[in-house]
Amino acid sequence: MTTRTISWIAAIIALSAAACGNGNTSTTPVGVSTASPVDTAFDAGPPPIDSATPIDAGAPNPSAGGSEDPACTGTDIDLAAVLANKKCRAGADAPPTPASAAQDVKVTLTPSNAKVKPGGHLDLALDLTNSGTAPIPLYFAGDLTLAVSVKDAKGKTIAPPAGNAPKNADPACMDKPCKNPESHLVLPPGGKAHAKIGWDAVKVGWPAKGPTTCCTIHVDAVAKGPLAAGNYTVKIPLPYESNQGNPADPEAQIRVGK
Repeated sequence: MTTRTISWIAAIIALSAAACGNGNTSTTPVGVSTASPVDTAFDAGPPPIDSATPIDAGAPNPSAGGSEDPACTGTDIDLAAVLANKKCRAGADAPPTPASAAQDVKVTLTPSNAKVKPGGHLDLALDLTNSGTAPIPLYFAGDLTLAVSVKDAKGKTIAPPAGNAPKNADPACMDKPCKNPESHLVLPPGGKAHAKIGWDAVKVGWPAKGPTTCCTIHVDAVAKGPLAAGNYTVKIPLPYESNQGNPADPEAQIRVGK
């Protein structure tokens, strides 16, 4: 898990002059910009600044340290695409999710139908909307799959299946170093991130064998027959990087029956 802090840029300008006629003046910036370098002609630097005059470093940029890929921010964001986009991995100096995100980001989960037949299919529309007045960065890590968790009316977990998913079936993958998947997005005021997740009203279990592709984190459960008639709570556990300051996971009520 990455701990994110807001870093302020301090500019310190040092001037030195030789005692003889050929004086040479140079400036050396201590902070280095994270923006892409731009070729410029040599510049001896700005004139001396009165040390009593404060230097305004500017307000922190919510996307600082993150990718400039337009898919990672905007008023209409494809959440699944962001989670799969390696360009949306945030930099270490990216600002943390503000505490206000838990209230300002409205999360909803809307089923395409409130009732489905046992073994039937429906779609779940997931929406995250920034109702606040400032941009909000959200960070994700680990298994970035938008998987559905399900509980019956008594609170028993139906999905994911009980126990652990099978390990990778390729022994060669045991020694392969794998980087933890990460992603982030920035929701501007009024901006929305959305995804459509399919769900089948079936019992599920883990497959007999694990994946054969190295560094595969997610393992899909397999169908084990239709669900019994009844009321179910479906939820999308969002893969946040940490448990602090994030919006709540969305859920919806589904009736399974004929």
